[in-house]
Amino acid sequence: MIAVIAAVAKNRALGKNGKLPWKLPCDLAHFKKLTINNVVIMGRKTFESIEKQLPNRITIVISKMHTFSGTNLYTARSFAEAMECACKTMQSLQKRMHIFAAGGAAVYAEAIPLCDKMFITKIDAACDGDVFFPEFDEAQFSKKIGKKIITECVPYTFVTYKRI
Repeated sequence: MIAVIAAVAKNRALGKNGKLPWKLPCDLAHFKKLTINNVVIMGRKTFESIEKQLPNRITIVISKMHTFSGTNLYTARSFAEAMECACKTMQSLQKRMHIFAAGGAAVYAEAIPLCDKMFITKIDAACDGDVFFPEFDEAQFSKKIGKKIITECVPYTFVTYKRI
């Protein structure tokens, strides 16, 4: 399964100046629960904004100029190369894993046409941003609304889109 995972503001903002515009511990826990023991593909800026490798995941960073390597950390020059790397890594480990596209906007734009599911945390606010989630045809997906969280700094809802 190929999936997209993102937290998105009402105006589709994802981040600003390399940071998330919100601090939502429940959303981070949701991200961890879904991606743990799986493959995560992200762009260089997203990886650098996290400031560390995510434990218990195979991480593939897309970058044309930088090289990242380490235990379960790989670099790819394109999204297609990242997908190849993910498949080869799963084959060598003889494990069936999910592949999550985890940002930024360019990675999401390439992943959405290929994904089976999207796990979107819909932030119930517009945020100042310089990176935005791509528009997509919601008619291609069935939508399942998860629980709404209202106890943190801004309300948000977990939404799962499954390709029809």
